[in-house]
Amino acid sequence: MLVLSGYQRFVEHLSKHSNIQTFLNRKIIEVKKNGKSSTVRCLKGDVYEATNIIVAVPLGVLKKKAINFVP
Repeated sequence: MLVLSGYQRFVEHLSKHSNIQTFLNRKIIEVKKNGKSSTVRCLKGDVYEATNIIVAVPLGVLKKKAINFVP
């Protein structure tokens, strides 16, 4: 798949053509590795756990260390 109009189209394609769940527009405060799975905790209290996760954030968020990554 060639993405010409931004990453959202790519995520939409994954959602429609696979069994991947997608969650957009969440403010993540922590990503924690728990053995073979990972947990993502969001600002509003939502918690997601999965064996594989992809978190896409702007570079500025990473530079500010706004997300706590716990190995």
